[in-house]
Amino acid sequence: VSTYPSLFIALPRSASVYIFHALKNGLNIPAYGGVMGGAFPNFTICQEGLHNVIASRGISHTHLRASKTNLLEISERFKIRKILVHVRDPRQTILSWLEFLPRIIEQYDPVQAKHYNIPKNYLKFSQKKQLDWLVDNWYNVQVEWINEWVNVYKNHPWFKTQIHFSTFENLKKNQKVFFNNILDFYSIDKKNFEYPKKPEREGDRNFREGKINTWKNELDKNQLKRLEKQTPEQLLNFFKW
Repeated sequence: VSTYPSLFIALPRSASVYIFHALKNGLNIPAYGGVMGGAFPNFTICQEGLHNVIASRGISHTHLRASKTNLLEISERFKIRKILVHVRDPRQTILSWLEFLPRIIEQYDPVQAKHYNIPKNYLKFSQKKQLDWLVDNWYNVQVEWINEWVNVYKNHPWFKTQIHFSTFENLKKNQKVFFNNILDFYSIDKKNFEYPKKPEREGDRNFREGKINTWKNELDKNQLKRLEKQTPEQLLNFFKW
């Protein structure tokens, strides 16, 4: 059974790359890819990749959903004792996706755009129309992904793996406390962890500036109402958003 955090499961656009590298480097443990296949939000565990991570006592950065298949593999087959699930207020990630999607479509991975069913003429949309599309077609995908993991944490009859939730907001609030909570979860002595330096500028390893609650001003009243209808109250209360 892995002692160290073998699975770091994160909502995209939540500074997860920064956190992943901080854990990998700070604990001086190997990192592996190849643990998931597919596309967000429907990533599925790849058994061979997970075998490698556990055997090496390492860590893998994933965006796995809380599907029955993934839960069975994590808890029943591999019997992983603890996992990290990292999230961010989805109302804020919408703005991050607004900046990120053009880069996917034009530069990085146009196939992802097809997975996400992005309109062919999306890049010709005005910024408001792009944001409208995200609010109506992509926001609920993120909310469901987060909500699935919360429901597993709160009440799941056979999933025995312990979950530690972390949030982007707590990372921004106090980085040392953020990582201390993870170390405590794994019962890792803090002297065995090298804390990361804060990024030299806001947005390192991200495309945006890592702001909190700018969605309140950057979305119009109609968009805010539509987001409100799609956001479960339990989610806001659970993460104190």
